[in-house]
Amino acid sequence: MANERRDDLLRTVGKAGLSAMFPNDFEYYALTLELVDSKGRTVRYLTFPVSPESMSYDNVQVANVRKTMGGVSALDNATFTPKSIQISGTFGRKFRLLIQPPQLPDKPVGQGGLQLSELAFDPKLKSGYGTTKYLEKMINESSQLDDYNQPYRLYLYNPTLNHNFWVKATRHSLSQDRASNNMMWKYDITFTAISPLDRVQDGSTTSLTERLAFSALQSTANKVTKSIRNVLKRGIEDQL
Repeated sequence: MANERRDDLLRTVGKAGLSAMFPNDFEYYALTLELVDSKGRTVRYLTFPVSPESMSYDNVQVANVRKTMGGVSALDNATFTPKSIQISGTFGRKFRLLIQPPQLPDKPVGQGGLQLSELAFDPKLKSGYGTTKYLEKMINESSQLDDYNQPYRLYLYNPTLNHNFWVKATRHSLSQDRASNNMMWKYDITFTAISPLDRVQDGSTTSLTERLAFSALQSTANKVTKSIRNVLKRGIEDQL
């Protein structure tokens, strides 16, 4: 019965919908970063078009443990304890369509917005290198001040574990080597989760559902672009 109910829901709402309905029973493999300003408006948004090659979550519990005359004394801390999250991977070389919310700002060049060095070939179609640079931009801006002289916030949505945190990027490195990932930059990022999102974000349930919907759209976009590449490749081969 359980399998039939699951299969019926999968046909109706898909994997993302199933995870949104029962986040502690069904995972959805996606990862999203959202950079927001002090007004809560989305400034940059990235659902990883290629899932990280590795991810780890370190749930350290803070407790004061000490030896006493009568044995061992342990004092727990009831407040939120920062968590460590590490991800690493590469976005490959291919162009991918990035799905983003429609409310992202679009400031004109030379009017307090984008500089010429920041112009994008296409804001939604990114190569693996372009996605890496976009991620790098998000990480850098997350430690800067917004237009209101207030710090940006970086949110991490991870439906793989039903974790959604306000995070700080404490380490970000890029590397490549000829043997394993030649011409593909590998990222290695460590985040520190400083608060659950439901404590800092109004309407978090609706927001999380929307993020899962964007993640599902990103997965579909990946399949569409792959199909287009295959069609174009076959067309070129037929002409040779």
